[in-house]
Amino acid sequence: LSTNRVANQHLGWDDESVHLGRPITDIFGDAQGGIFLQRIQDIARSKKTASFEDHVALPGGAKWFQSTYTAVENPDGRVEGVEIVSQDITEHRQNLEALRESEDKYRSLVENSNLGIALISPDMTILAANRTLREEFPHLDPASADHCFEQFNTPPRKESCTGCPVLQT
Repeated sequence: LSTNRVANQHLGWDDESVHLGRPITDIFGDAQGGIFLQRIQDIARSKKTASFEDHVALPGGAKWFQSTYTAVENPDGRVEGVEIVSQDITEHRQNLEALRESEDKYRSLVENSNLGIALISPDMTILAANRTLREEFPHLDPASADHCFEQFNTPPRKESCTGCPVLQT
């Protein structure tokens, strides 16, 4: 294993030469190091490039990395090693998790509201409806791509309602 300055910082190493040539399982442990080693062997054998996302335990705390493994070949086409280029994506993953949590809260609020709520496209197509609205209009199927003026009026209309709030927004 050979590393650069940034990798050494993540690994908490002051002197990269101390770790030069050490097996990857010595550094990351048998479980995680074994996964990395298997990937290296697979890439060396296939000569293909592959990317992975991993949650890695480090001395400064666990981080997420996106790593691309690429076989390094000599002029004769023989694999000399595998290059691994990694990018710290911890902040990106944390942002995705925060977004997922926010979406879950919003979805729960809308779905459990006692008011009927629909998401309607600019062309008046019903995209989604919450539980209350689906109970009020049992025939409603957002997957059918019906227009709101066809579904929410009795008798169904053929065009948008006068003063439609969707058209005003």
